[in-house]
This record gives sequence, C-alpha cells and structure tokens, in this order.
Amino acid sequence: MKSIIYSILVIFLYACNSKNQDSFNKKTLQKNDAITNGKETDSLLRKAINDGNIVCYKKAASIYFNENRYNELYFYAMLMANKHNYSRAYYDLYIIMNRKGQKINDIQMYSDDDFTHKLSIYFLLKSYELGLKEARSNLEEVFGENIPKSEIFLCDR
Repeated sequence: MKSIIYSILVIFLYACNSKNQDSFNKKTLQKNDAITNGKETDSLLRKAINDGNIVCYKKAASIYFNENRYNELYFYAMLMANKHNYSRAYYDLYIIMNRKGQKINDIQMYSDDDFTHKLSIYFLLKSYELGLKEARSNLEEVFGENIPKSEIFLCDR
C-alpha cells in the first residue's frame, strides 16, 4: 500500500514539474522570439533608413502593424518618408495619424485639430503623388474626383 501511495506521489510530482517546465520553456521561447524579432526589426529599419531599402521598410512596417505598434512606427515612417521620399511611408503616416482609439499611457493619440488633419492629408496626397495607387480611394473619400496638390496642405501654425 505504501508503495502505491509513494508511486502516485512520484507521478504527481513529476507531472507538476513537467507542467512547470513546459510553462517555463514556453515563456523562455516567447522572450527569445521577442528579442530575435526585435533585433531583426532593428536590422530591417537600419537598412531601410540608412540605405533607403524599401523591401526592408515594408517588412519592418508589416511587423509593427501586425503587432499594433503604430505609434512606434510613426517615427521610422517619418524618417523614411522625409529622407527617401518613399510613398508607402507617407501613406503609413496618414494611416497612423488617423487611427482613432490609439492610446499611450491613457493619452489619446488621435487628434482632430485642424493642423494635424491638414498634415495627415498632406501625407496622403504626397503618397499618391509619388505613385501609391491605393491612396486614391482614400483621397476620393475626402475630395471626390477633384484631388488637389499636396503643397496646398503645407501650412504654418
């Protein structure tokens, strides 16, 4: 009888340890994946911004969008747009600026003030002028068929 109880106790302890080990392994793998993905994303952004590598920008932006890290992507998109005049980066800026419900530390990131709105429209127009076809449908929603030039949306405060 003691041997049966002892056997059950050993099996129970082994099972608990195995579950804890599995949980530990999963958490460790997730942390390692996050570090690897972070390093990979950093490498992609470095190549995109330093070298103007559009493929690397697209991959990095995709990672940020998939992980709902829009606000972090904003800075990199701004660099890519301004430094390399890249149409997709301008469009990403428009998308990020018009995402309602985005918060950081309970601060609403969407702003409907006139200056911010004009800036986001400028980014949308610029992406279209640089050849991004998918921007046209957004522009038609705003302007109809009479799409203006981007420079009229550059304004001083």
